[in-house]
Amino acid sequence: PARARSVGTVMMALPTPPSPSVLGIGEKIPGAFFLMMSVLCLFMGGYSVAESNLFDPLTAGTVKPLYVLGSLLLPISWGCHVAAWIQFKNGN
Repeated sequence: PARARSVGTVMMALPTPPSPSVLGIGEKIPGAFFLMMSVLCLFMGGYSVAESNLFDPLTAGTVKPLYVLGSLLLPISWGCHVAAWIQFKNGN
């Protein structure tokens, strides 16, 4: 026979931001710059993905290298977002 399981409330701890030194050469760059770069890369990368994947089926003849390179801006956008969070949480 199966026993009923009790599921308790899970409390997540607020994450403690790491020190800005984890950003390497970006340690001295203000968070506002990282935020602007994140938004810019998000829009450019999203546009590239939409143009290359959504409107044209991908075949050998329809692949546009500029859109493929532009789609690589999406992970960069996420990285800039995390860097901005680190800088803002540390008061930079």
